[in-house]
Amino acid sequence: MTNGCCHSSNGSANAAKTNCADSASVPSSAPGIWIKALVAVFVANLAVMIVFTFSVNGKLNEAIDLAKPVEGTLTTITSSACPLCRDFSPQAEKVKSMNTDIQEEKSLDADSAEGKELIGKLEIKNLPAIVFSAKERIKTGARNALEKNGRSVGENIIVWEQNAPPYFDVASSQTRGLVTAMILTDSSCAKCTDIKNMLMPMLARMGMTPSEESTADIGNPEGDELADKYKIIAVPTVILSPETGDYQTIASTWPQVGTVEEDGSYVLRNLAAIRAVYRDLETGKVVGEKKE
Repeated sequence: MTNGCCHSSNGSANAAKTNCADSASVPSSAPGIWIKALVAVFVANLAVMIVFTFSVNGKLNEAIDLAKPVEGTLTTITSSACPLCRDFSPQAEKVKSMNTDIQEEKSLDADSAEGKELIGKLEIKNLPAIVFSAKERIKTGARNALEKNGRSVGENIIVWEQNAPPYFDVASSQTRGLVTAMILTDSSCAKCTDIKNMLMPMLARMGMTPSEESTADIGNPEGDELADKYKIIAVPTVILSPETGDYQTIASTWPQVGTVEEDGSYVLRNLAAIRAVYRDLETGKVVGEKKE
């Protein structure tokens, strides 16, 4: 039996043989082309898979690193010269509650050798201060979470300083925010507001509690002297020391209720603004009294 493509007359035998050979060579080369194509596709897919695997593993390792607690030492620096400084322990507890592994906790006084060294090295301006020193470089994700309300120093240290008064100012060696309050009363006005019980809670909500309070009555020499010095025309009232200016919220809103005097004292004058019952010293009348 002969192949149909090679059947021909004797005269065209040579041509037929040539044609038969050509047609037979076509199918023999096709499998090689397909194999090469399959190999190319396989190599391309393998390359994609390798890149994808490395990418996934990289992100997985990054996630594992972020989840891993940051090991380190937590140091609190305080000043014995500021016993009334605002408590900073809530910040320390906050750091502990985050993704940290506190392996050592220390408390230093600002006057100790180690305390002085840290204050100088880390350029600490206010006390109390808290320093977290990690064993290794803190990863970006962990750093972003930890340094809220703080600042980074190098790759493995984060510092938090007390900025809410009262705090100890390192440069001046002074305690900022210790306010004294003089409460000027009028014992002859039974219906007048108890200004201490009304105003002090308001100030406390704005972050300030006077470190010292005293009282003077308008009928006594001290009270009359204060009324004359500050030209007070309505009592009861409160005179706060210049350190009130360290409390930005109070200082910025004080013009609505009072004045800042030449000596820096803050005098409450607009008693109507806080709905207090008071006596007008010029007219002698009680103002703001609720009518039955």
